[in-house]
Amino acid sequence: MSVTDAAVATRRVPRVTFDLDRAMPYLLALGILVVQQIFFGVPIGIFVRGIVVGLLTALIALGMALTYRSNRFINFAQGDLGTLPVVLVVMLMTAWSWPYLLAVPVGIIAALVLGAVVELFIIRRFFNAPRLMITVASLGLAQLLGGLAILLPRAWGEDFPLLGQRLAPPFDMELTIGTVVFDANDVIAMIVAPLTLLGLAMFLRMSNVGMAIRASADSADRAALLGIPVKRLQTLVWSVASLMAFIAIFLRAGIIGLPVFGALSIGVLLRALAALVLGRMTNLLAIGVNAVVLGILEIAIGFSASSPFLIDPILAVIIIVALMLSRSSSTRVDEADASTWRAADDVRPIPENIARIPVVRAAKWGGVALVTAFVLVLPQVLSVDRTYKASVIGVYAVLGLSVVVLTGWAGQVSLGQIAFFAIGAAVGAKATLDWGLDLSLALVVSFVIGAVVAAAVGLPALRRRGFYLAVATLAFSLATTSYLLNPKY
Repeated sequence: MSVTDAAVATRRVPRVTFDLDRAMPYLLALGILVVQQIFFGVPIGIFVRGIVVGLLTALIALGMALTYRSNRFINFAQGDLGTLPVVLVVMLMTAWSWPYLLAVPVGIIAALVLGAVVELFIIRRFFNAPRLMITVASLGLAQLLGGLAILLPRAWGEDFPLLGQRLAPPFDMELTIGTVVFDANDVIAMIVAPLTLLGLAMFLRMSNVGMAIRASADSADRAALLGIPVKRLQTLVWSVASLMAFIAIFLRAGIIGLPVFGALSIGVLLRALAALVLGRMTNLLAIGVNAVVLGILEIAIGFSASSPFLIDPILAVIIIVALMLSRSSSTRVDEADASTWRAADDVRPIPENIARIPVVRAAKWGGVALVTAFVLVLPQVLSVDRTYKASVIGVYAVLGLSVVVLTGWAGQVSLGQIAFFAIGAAVGAKATLDWGLDLSLALVVSFVIGAVVAAAVGLPALRRRGFYLAVATLAFSLATTSYLLNPKY
């Protein structure tokens, strides 16, 4: 064989490359599982229980991922989309004695219709609005749907008789794994949840509608130019997300119980958001895998650790480490996200030629003088308690301004500003009471430590555009509340 033939044969050999960044979500899941086995080992039955809990979290997380890909925002009402039809099914089975196999299809239809109605009459109104506004709208939607779920039993003359209680299994069955006994509801969850995830994957990959949804998620404008009905697909996405929420909440009701005053606690929501971050928001397979692994970790910590709240700081660390290990890059869609989160334009400085006008200069310095005089005179005319209230109002006003600067101007969403505020306050109190520092010096110390903590949480999240900062700050906020500043620990 000649040299030329050898060169051609060499070129024909396919190169096997390894993309570390794409593999990172799965490597993180493997790492979490290894940490769980080393530090929080559990019997096989508890491990299986964690898988079941993780599968339910995966259903919620993947529903949120679908709406994120469709509308580019995190839907905080994802769990509540499923609660209302679940309560309907429960009331049909209890109040009207409908059989299980008849009531559940009614709930499925109700979930599909509810998702479509929410998208058509609420979400679509914010199609061109900043993502911040639609995120706030989803918080209001969660409250609305949660309230309707609580009031729905009154249509049968019942006063919330079932909320917080486990649903009775449709048949008698026990499955013992290790020392843990699983009933029929657990077995149903073990079967239905994986089948639902598999069905979602097949729908998105093999159907024409699924491929159109994936195409419109990458670029809605380009998909619309190609004739893809983007808005109708978004309606379908919301129906599918609502169906997944219904399945998750219904299975959860059989294992844990119907949710009380809301579909998801902030802790469960954080688990789903953590899976979203580990799966880069749009990688559905990675999101599902990490949700299951986080479910195993949560159950293992609750079983073997000294405090179940230890899961919150561990989740915060996992999220920050995952962001630090991710490649500092973004897609075309992510590049546009920052601008769509901004709720206000940049505040431009006064042009120099106008700033030199005496009237403008007088107004500027006169305003500063008036504010200074107001701050100095106010304590002289108010009582001590009213002065304290006024100072608290001022403190929270400054806290609100930090959100305006970060979100309204910079287009970055933080859900943990109050945690940084609490860290600074705790350090200031410690410095004055225990360390004996002067108040002015304590303010400097608390400012420096608060800034360092904020940078440690925020800088890794800014390596990637999108909603990552919001999830990281929410995780840190929950860890601060439940563990870091908890006097018990």
